[in-house]
Amino acid sequence: MGNARLILRGYTSLFFFIFVYLHKMDGCGTGYIYELEKPNNDKIRSFLLHLFQKNRAPQTISQYFHALRFYYNIVLCTPISLQWRTPKQRRRLPIVLSHNEIERILHVVTNQKHRAMIALGYGAGLRVSEVISLRVQDCDFDSGCIHLKSTKGNKDRITLLPQKLSPD
Repeated sequence: MGNARLILRGYTSLFFFIFVYLHKMDGCGTGYIYELEKPNNDKIRSFLLHLFQKNRAPQTISQYFHALRFYYNIVLCTPISLQWRTPKQRRRLPIVLSHNEIERILHVVTNQKHRAMIALGYGAGLRVSEVISLRVQDCDFDSGCIHLKSTKGNKDRITLLPQKLSPD
């Protein structure tokens, strides 16, 4: 039953890596599965520190931590009290193209449909997936709004239709 929960949650590949790490820590390779059955905060911390020292992304380290927490709390029904905060994710600012660069891109595109998609995506600040799933019925030209359905996080949102793209 516990193994099925790991498979369904997608944690099996993470646990393979954890088993290999514990096997290497043990040196001779004996009893590494037994060590995972008993929560050991020091070994969990050293494992997460090992990931950090290998320059793994904060999301990856957080995923391993939550996989271990799920394993102990849900699969083994052994609550752990590891005082650990997930590392801060690095936030990068988006690259903003200048007005001239956008005009040059639009002049290079010869297909009108593609040009309209690029202009609409840039002008309304849409994601690529939102531009692809957009339909004509989603654009309200009278009020100048675009109704985006099931976007990121399966949420709906409304954004403005660029004035240069609305038909007069």
